[in-house]
Amino acid sequence: MKNNLLIATIIGLGVLFAGCQQQASGLLNTSKLEEEQQGGQTDNIPKVYQAPTLEVALDAVPFQVKVPT
Repeated sequence: MKNNLLIATIIGLGVLFAGCQQQASGLLNTSKLEEEQQGGQTDNIPKVYQAPTLEVALDAVPFQVKVPT
């Protein structure tokens, strides 16, 4: 019984970690986004970004988004 629980736990953790590895970095890709300047503040936290198109915005997020059509 303990062996079955151990094997199920190992398989479950393996599936969880394999699913998390699909995205390379898990961070927002800001290379094609434009940072929005807010007043004269130098340490904007959080930073605000603008995307020129919907496709660029969807490519920037570290997860998949299904847009309803």
